Amino acid sequence: MNFSDHLSTHPWLIFLVTALGVGMSSIDAGIVNVALPTITHVFNATISQSQWTISGYLLIICISLPLFGRLSDIFSKRKIYLIGFVTFTLSSAFCGAALNLSMLIISRLFQGIGAAMILANNQAILMMTMPEGKRGRALGINSMLVAVGAVIGPGIGGLLIHLAGWRFIFYVNLPVGVLGCLMGFLLLPYDVSTNQKKFDVLGAIIFAIGMTSLLLFLNDGNRWGWISLGSSICFLLAIIFLPLFVWLEKHVKVPMLDFSLFKNWLFFSGNVNAFLVFVALSINMLLLPFYLSQELKLLPAAMGLFLLIPPLLIMLTAPISGYLADRMNQSYLSGTGLGILWMGLLMQSLLTPSTPLWLLALQQMLIGMGCGLFNAPNNLTVLQNAPENKLGIAVSINSFVRNVGKVFGTVIATTVFVMLKQYILKLHPDKTVLAFTVGFRSALWCSVIAIFIGFVVNLKRGKALERNRKQG
Repeated sequence: MNFSDHLSTHPWLIFLVTALGVGMSSIDAGIVNVALPTITHVFNATISQSQWTISGYLLIICISLPLFGRLSDIFSKRKIYLIGFVTFTLSSAFCGAALNLSMLIISRLFQGIGAAMILANNQAILMMTMPEGKRGRALGINSMLVAVGAVIGPGIGGLLIHLAGWRFIFYVNLPVGVLGCLMGFLLLPYDVSTNQKKFDVLGAIIFAIGMTSLLLFLNDGNRWGWISLGSSICFLLAIIFLPLFVWLEKHVKVPMLDFSLFKNWLFFSGNVNAFLVFVALSINMLLLPFYLSQELKLLPAAMGLFLLIPPLLIMLTAPISGYLADRMNQSYLSGTGLGILWMGLLMQSLLTPSTPLWLLALQQMLIGMGCGLFNAPNNLTVLQNAPENKLGIAVSINSFVRNVGKVFGTVIATTVFVMLKQYILKLHPDKTVLAFTVGFRSALWCSVIAIFIGFVVNLKRGKALERNRKQG
């Protein structure tokens, strides 16, 4: 039976399987942050060495998402998803049992590979098993689970470290992973793989070299120095291998990344908007703690409460937005979300040390609400406009651009903030508050501009959706 024809009699049980996967991988993206000081001390390492337990996990996800999206279209989404669950669970056990930092980092890389297999397929499985009319709701709840993971990850990590030690932040994945593997084996429907078994191995290698070089340049260039030897080598490799990858994919019969998908405006514009939103969110989440601690002098507990506001609002609004996305023009919802998000970021770009806390809380509420309204309808538009036999690579591209958006946002925030702050201090060494404010506001203005561009793109997409509705 063809996967697309198999609408399970229990689609929400299948959703539970995908929820376990996306929840576990989302929690693990942040749970290690809390343990980083402990891991650094236990293994007698430097912070620059131990931070690879975090950045290595995120980088390997970015690099391997398109790879596993393509493989799932070739060999079956069920197979790749279940292999991902097993890989994630086993590597979690190795992370917990690590005898040295090298073993921990290598195990985290395998954990990232497992997470990429899961993330490349969870939304594709939902699109293929959820009846039409419930897909937006499922994607909305899926977005909520990502937000829940972001909220509870650090909290769970801190609690486990306090009660049982740092190794249990990885061991906690084992029962969840075993349950997910069993449920997946029993519940996930079999999908028919394509007749085309060829895989673009050369393209995958070139893409891995080029993207690894680019992400290393972006992730570590500020720390290494943008014109240092390491940064220069990474940049040179990126500008050689990434264009080579694009050229190759347009000339091979079976490409790893099918660029014909981007000829569909609705698919292309949705991914552009996802990238821009995650650039903006990353800038905000990176710089806000500095403002709260250095300018407002808030205690860590109070800072934590403010940082919880956006994901909590995402949790509240994403399921509602997903429900509505099944029933109306999705660009209206995503456009409303972008408008609210833009307003929150614009207000935040005008912050001063005298801004009242209630106004700061309101700004964070607008940011979270806007993001929650945007995600589900945008994802639904992207996935509805991908061919069924390319749904795996479509989902992986959508996840890929969001992760790369986070990397670019981090680079923009740190570069603009640090450069302008240092420039003002060079001119006026005694104007530390002014230097901070100029750097902070300038970086946030980059996020305001990014969302404005996204809003303009969304207007054009709305017209295309309306034309499709009238023609259909």
